[in-house]
Amino acid sequence: MMGSGSTVLILGVQGTLGHRLALDLPGLGYEVMGTCRRSPVVLTGYGLQRYFQATDREALDNLLQDMMPDVVVNCIGWVRQRPVEGWLSEAILVNAVLPHWLSETCGALGIGLVHISTDCVGDDDWYGASKRLGENLEHGAVLRTSFIGHELERRRGLLEWILSQQGAVDGYYNVRWSGLTTNELARVIGVYVIPALDGLAGKVWNVCGRDISKWQLLRRINEVYGCGLEIRPAREPWADHRLDGTEFQAVTGYEPRPWQQLLTEMREAEAVKA
Repeated sequence: MMGSGSTVLILGVQGTLGHRLALDLPGLGYEVMGTCRRSPVVLTGYGLQRYFQATDREALDNLLQDMMPDVVVNCIGWVRQRPVEGWLSEAILVNAVLPHWLSETCGALGIGLVHISTDCVGDDDWYGASKRLGENLEHGAVLRTSFIGHELERRRGLLEWILSQQGAVDGYYNVRWSGLTTNELARVIGVYVIPALDGLAGKVWNVCGRDISKWQLLRRINEVYGCGLEIRPAREPWADHRLDGTEFQAVTGYEPRPWQQLLTEMREAEAVKA
């Protein structure tokens, strides 16, 4: 059984979820290390950092053998918002092949593995297909999830987008979602996943929050962050990205909390970080 006192290696510590894990896991009793995709990278307070190229299998094996953490949390992924033209083979390698490399090496070394997947695995495009191929791992727990949060670098996500807007914006009334904030997902991983990792390994788990539409979500963000925007309900497009997290909740005891609470906690944590 793993838990407080365990050493956690975060792959992708500069990312939206990775940096939040690095900030929050120490407060839950974990020792944190992290890898960055570029060198040099200075991230004060984000744990011991190492440069790591995710497309290099030999470098991955050497990294894990050298650092020998108790648990690896893989936050590396080629996101849909990132341009893929001219880079499709690398994007597929990162999303579909890297998780299996991790599964093989972590399994051989006796290292626990948590791999972050997406609620878009059912989408009929390169992104959905590549993430789907990266899910069926022989070793480790796969968390199929989705999240919003503050970013350190490119600021491509929904939260950073709305915080940069002025005037009126459209919110998708018929796009349903059940994701989490990065702060809440970091808490879930530290409190509910890593301590129960032995029992969760070898399976894909839907880890999600309360059902909300993108229109409702933008309204909540607008209110909590005091953006002063007009959020107009847009009836198109229609999409349903909700996950059923009842099995994960039954096994771990996790209970999704209200969105107002999650967003308020995220705003307050960002103010402290700043």
